[in-house]
Amino acid sequence: MKRTLAPIGVALLIALGSAQSVAAAPPAGGGSSFTLSPNPFSITAAVGWYASGLVTVSTTKSVALAGPATSSDPHFDDINGGTCWSQYLAHGQKIPANVVCSISIRFFSATAGTFTGTLSVSECTKWHLGPTGAIVCDKAAAPQRIGLTATAMTGLPDMTVLGVNFDVVGPNGPADYLVALINQGWHQTEGPLWVDLYLSADNVLDDGDVAVASTVVNPGIPPAGAGWTVLLNGSTDPTPTDLYLIVELDHGRMVEDSNRDNNIFVTPLPPH
Repeated sequence: MKRTLAPIGVALLIALGSAQSVAAAPPAGGGSSFTLSPNPFSITAAVGWYASGLVTVSTTKSVALAGPATSSDPHFDDINGGTCWSQYLAHGQKIPANVVCSISIRFFSATAGTFTGTLSVSECTKWHLGPTGAIVCDKAAAPQRIGLTATAMTGLPDMTVLGVNFDVVGPNGPADYLVALINQGWHQTEGPLWVDLYLSADNVLDDGDVAVASTVVNPGIPPAGAGWTVLLNGSTDPTPTDLYLIVELDHGRMVEDSNRDNNIFVTPLPPH
């Protein structure tokens, strides 16, 4: 029995869920020294897994921020990441005028659903210099605010192949094939995931194709677009009649998967 396939290229799918739109929270106080965007800030994550995104800070004059940013919803938090903190506030310096920098906001939920809140960022109006010469904020202006919305998704894994690189050098030396995998679903993979490679004269996986490499991925691959790479060496070199490499995932159906139609990947072999 033949399974007819066409060469495919897989794009990362990001499920946005059914989150309702959230009205943008208007800026409050703080003058026009800086602005925050996007407004509202939106993100999607798998239940039980962290996801993060960047809020952009645009300044019109030199400004010292009173960090960290705060949220009215505990599912969101400022992880002191992004260029605003790492390049300026970590050193206790003002953000220069006409600079665009970023603050990294993280979201986590142990349950599925849609969550909304408000993010507040304030400017220091009074400060002094600490022992190291860094700004220490004494008084903050009324905050600038933006709306926050996030959707926590749950479901099955969805494993697929992003692509194959040929003749690479891995941590243990040369390898014939590097297979890039991705979990597009909303749950970590559970159980062993087999990765099998075949040489084929056409783009059809059938009994006449030659199995040249096989391995198993035992750790769970995280959800929501997490990638994984596998290095394999072939047991035999392609013959002149071999024109395609076919990758098959989960041949033994050991892993729950929401879409098995994308478990086979076909790519032309390089000249040989």
